[in-house]
Amino acid sequence: MFSETQICNMALRRIGLNPIASLSAASQEARDCSLYYGQFRDTVLRDHDWTFARKRRSLASFAIPNDYAGKYLYGYVLPADCLKPLKVYELNGSVPQDFELFRADTGDRFLMTDIPGAVLKYTMAVTDTSWFDAEFVEALARKLAGVLAVPLAKNTKLMEYWENEYMKAIDRAKVSNMTENMPRKETDDTPWITARTAH
Repeated sequence: MFSETQICNMALRRIGLNPIASLSAASQEARDCSLYYGQFRDTVLRDHDWTFARKRRSLASFAIPNDYAGKYLYGYVLPADCLKPLKVYELNGSVPQDFELFRADTGDRFLMTDIPGAVLKYTMAVTDTSWFDAEFVEALARKLAGVLAVPLAKNTKLMEYWENEYMKAIDRAKVSNMTENMPRKETDDTPWITARTAH
């Protein structure tokens, strides 16, 4: 298991910089790691359907806005921890259904579809590093190395190199994910974190 500081130090070492004691340290390296870590952790979570971050839950209903009336039959509130919606199903269904996302003026996010009692498969926000698998840690360290290369190392070539290495890590994760999930129904695609909200 790696801590946030250890993951940032993996990135710093990749661009030739010294490690930090913590994200709250007084150095510029610590300040930049603290600034970018959360944002790009979520970016890496969105870039792949990570097994540890996969979640499934039934959705709470909401009234479709007038602008969308007639286009879809049902509206649902996206879960607060949803980083990226992946697929929508009928309850106990295994065939993904069409959906569209909508963001209200309040910033709240909604999902519209023609499915009653919709169930959403999505990537959730994960902040606890003990959940991260080794492939995710490696991908995140590479992403951060690319992000930190310019402000800290003043090196655009390092930025380009580590961004390319990051994409390779994502490609490997996708291949690994395919071999780990041969072939099963989506409803049996484990492990999923399941939850239910009241309608």
